[in-house]
Amino acid sequence: MSKYFKNVQNYNELKKIYKELLKTNHPDNGGDLAKMQEINAEYDVMFKIWKDRAAKDNTLNEEEKAETAQSTRSYFYTSFGWEGDNHSWSRSLKEVAQIVRAYVKEKYPTYKFSVRTSYASMCQELHVELKESPIEVYKKADELTEDDKNEFFRKANRNGYWSLDCWNDSEFEAEYNRITEEHGNFFKIMNEVTDAVVKDVDDFVKSYNYSDCDGMIDYFHVDFYYFGCAQNNGINIKIVPKTAQIKDATTVLAQTKKHAKPA
Repeated sequence: MSKYFKNVQNYNELKKIYKELLKTNHPDNGGDLAKMQEINAEYDVMFKIWKDRAAKDNTLNEEEKAETAQSTRSYFYTSFGWEGDNHSWSRSLKEVAQIVRAYVKEKYPTYKFSVRTSYASMCQELHVELKESPIEVYKKADELTEDDKNEFFRKANRNGYWSLDCWNDSEFEAEYNRITEEHGNFFKIMNEVTDAVVKDVDDFVKSYNYSDCDGMIDYFHVDFYYFGCAQNNGINIKIVPKTAQIKDATTVLAQTKKHAKPA
């Protein structure tokens, strides 16, 4: 008699129940290893029984026909899990930091980034921060798109800084300038070039990471923590024109489309 899968009604339900059992019994979530091994052993037996029944009833699709008990034990035990293309458990955080330093130095020579690591008892963090930019970082009020304006309004209104009930373009521009002058860069909208650089660097860093955290269960099933290279909307980025300054935005945008791969 089944101990863990007694209420299973069909093949797909078996797999669903197994995933739910993983969430509460996986050792990474504080579960017991012996119990998890017992669940896995029973799942292997039940998998064959229910797959044979489904095959006999001709209810399996082509993908399901190729499944095995092992292949259906998802690499991730939550629905939020992901693994970067370049991730490897054998690579240390220090090595990842070295790779990131080389990447930003080669790809964005006119920008300055800080790359460092930190360690605690239950986690490790990679800190990448965009410190200097050779060009302006934010859009001016007259450069904002409608989507930008909506984003700015929601952010300013949520923080209690928006003062208008209705407005035209010139009034919006005046309000934008007032709020950003009084409350800083946090409320400004990044221009296309800076946004592309930030996204490219963040995507590159994440390609070396792994995360299977579930806020309802645990926060620690991650290779390393990373919070982006332009935290708080890049409020501390300094504008420092360089001798080898990139000539135009097109050059930077073209660069961001070329991802480096590890050797």
